[in-house]
Amino acid sequence: MQTQKISYAQTNYFSQLVLDYLAETDKVRPFYEFPCNLQGIGKAVRQMQTHYTADMRQSLCQILAKQYHSLLPNATVEQQLQLLAKSNTLTVTTAHQPNIFGGPLYIVYKILATIRLCQQLNQHFPDHHFVPIYWMGSEDHDFEEINHIHLFNQKLQWQQTKGGSVGRLGLETLDNTVQQLLQLLGDGDNAQQIQDYIEQSYSAADNLATATQLFLHQLFGEYGLLIIQQDDSQLKQHFAPIMETELLDKASFFLAQQTNQQLAAQQYHQQAFARPINLFYLTDGKRERIVWNEEQQHYSAEQKQWQKNEIVNEVRQFPERFSPNVFLRPTYQQTVLPNVVYIGGGGELAYWLQQKPIIQHYGAFYPILLLRPSVLWIDATTANKLQKLDITPTKLFQPIQQIITDYVAQNSPHELDLSREKAQLEQLFTQIQTKATTIEPSLQDSVAAEASKMFKSLENLEQKLRRAEKRKHDTAIEQIQHIQQKLFPNNSLQERHDNFIPFYLKYGKDFFDTLLQYFEPLEKQFLLVIDGSKLPNY
Repeated sequence: MQTQKISYAQTNYFSQLVLDYLAETDKVRPFYEFPCNLQGIGKAVRQMQTHYTADMRQSLCQILAKQYHSLLPNATVEQQLQLLAKSNTLTVTTAHQPNIFGGPLYIVYKILATIRLCQQLNQHFPDHHFVPIYWMGSEDHDFEEINHIHLFNQKLQWQQTKGGSVGRLGLETLDNTVQQLLQLLGDGDNAQQIQDYIEQSYSAADNLATATQLFLHQLFGEYGLLIIQQDDSQLKQHFAPIMETELLDKASFFLAQQTNQQLAAQQYHQQAFARPINLFYLTDGKRERIVWNEEQQHYSAEQKQWQKNEIVNEVRQFPERFSPNVFLRPTYQQTVLPNVVYIGGGGELAYWLQQKPIIQHYGAFYPILLLRPSVLWIDATTANKLQKLDITPTKLFQPIQQIITDYVAQNSPHELDLSREKAQLEQLFTQIQTKATTIEPSLQDSVAAEASKMFKSLENLEQKLRRAEKRKHDTAIEQIQHIQQKLFPNNSLQERHDNFIPFYLKYGKDFFDTLLQYFEPLEKQFLLVIDGSKLPNY
């Protein structure tokens, strides 16, 4: 394997807010607590000790033991659960909804980055232990986001009509999609391994959250990953006082408005929008937004109403019926975990940068934010084609027409650029304008108009020359377009479209180990992995 790293700014796929955060510019500094480096993590580790109670730690360990009770035994996971009970153990967390079959590649990258950072921190801070956590947002209700994967140029999609929390969805209607997937796996040891993981996960579980936990446990348990389902009544009991306060005081709404105004003043786009009530009412089959009616002085969901005392009593008795939205989920997470670093994508970091006053208002610890690694994986066949075309992998991040134009210009025996002629024309019209205005000053505009026409004619001629030359390179241009579509499907990053299974079929667990070897999460650079050890370096 070969690797290259480029800055996130060079990719043109990340927002200015995220780029400024990575660069630690002064404009972003008010929106986070600690810089994302080893020194900042050291400060965070020292301060975290005062935010997390022994009672919460004991309860968390009991909840995790319950959630892991039915999972396959794993010695590394058992050791992590035991270490989590100790006061010097902290967590590094990433989070996502329970996508079917692992979802897009970036979910795997988030998990591996979390594992890798824990490995590095365990070496750098030997007096502490760091456990990687996958926080499963199983209460999310965006089914269209999690119900499909792209595999071998096919879209495998789960068709069903039930609503509500995606984690609670039963799997009866998923069988056809599972069978479609299994038919695509082919033969081989790695294919058999994936088949076993899928069958053991999706046949043994009664809902998507449990199936996802089983699947990820089999893939990443040996690396020490702990998976937490947030949709847990015992876990919610610890968050119930905050939900009660939130219903009565609506603090997150007012704090978010202040932060959003500050972001807007710096010309940043806000990622998420707060509501007066940032909680949902959760029942089987429904996740309903809770609304406060100021005029009638009551709370309501779709078909339910509460007076203030009624909804407070329900939160206290049934906290599992209440679900935080994007503006309270980070506070929930930070309330129940001894978490010092959160690893997320660009969109996640953007809304976490809106969260600091809310999390701190409720006495939780605001973690260090780390952008997950992004990867472009270039297979050996594609790498060979790029080499023959003399196109470097980093050039692929340019617009496709620019890549083609540069390729044609580089490989044409003719000079397609008329810049020299344009310069000569400009010099000529400068002389003409001087002569004309000497005779009659009012001729200046006429000369300028004629010059504009001539320059436009030259530009049109230049485009015709380029098009004529492009036709001589049709085969190469088709190859470039094919490579671009393969590596950037639908003009998006590979990691946001492709599933990990094709890579696993080819490499097995070496796919994970290779990424762990190359990941340097604190370097904050985009990683290109090029499969072709015999190729000359680009």
